[in-house]
Amino acid sequence: MRPFSCSDCGQLLFFENSVCLRCSSPLGVDPSTHRLLTLVAVGDVFEPFDGSGGCFRRCANQVVARCNWLVPVDDPAPLCASCRLTSVRPNDAETDSLVAFADAEAAKRRLLAQLGELGLPVVSRIDDPAEGLCFELLSSRNRQVITGHEDGVITLDLSESDDAHREFVRQQLGEPYRTVLGHLRHEIGHWYWPRLVVAGDASDEFRALFGVDIRLEAGETV
Repeated sequence: MRPFSCSDCGQLLFFENSVCLRCSSPLGVDPSTHRLLTLVAVGDVFEPFDGSGGCFRRCANQVVARCNWLVPVDDPAPLCASCRLTSVRPNDAETDSLVAFADAEAAKRRLLAQLGELGLPVVSRIDDPAEGLCFELLSSRNRQVITGHEDGVITLDLSESDDAHREFVRQQLGEPYRTVLGHLRHEIGHWYWPRLVVAGDASDEFRALFGVDIRLEAGETV
């Protein structure tokens, strides 16, 4: 993830920052460009410090998901483009799961920014109920949760946000690395496969680039 700098004081900034630690300027990510903006408060809303235009408010998940993404003031939705993709999350009473939920949301925001850098489309299930994408972020504390993808629904077991649990599973499975972001990248690949590779008649190019030993969950050799 590329670094940013504060438009006010020049301090080095990172994607997750919501305030500049040098000059205390408020910061936020514009989801349309995935730029981390230095902001100026104008009443109850924010405008970019550099005068690039736009008027924003904070995502309603600013606290519970540690979300620093912005919502255009003319958008009636309370949540940002990333948080809207989550269809199921722990309720506010599951305090032990909310920290893991915020960690998973941070990984999802990073994923979406990387997809944006690559120019890959992300279609919400809200906009396309039949073919769109959504995320179920569930705790396996009191139920069985299997991380995976099915028909556009990406499910993540929030125990993957626990470092000790994730490291234990990584060693049990003999994996070189295991991260929440890695899980999300893997599962969204299943959503992209029929849309980009199959529909684009690009199977031969895929095989030439990645080989023929990769198998889909459905069992098809690609």
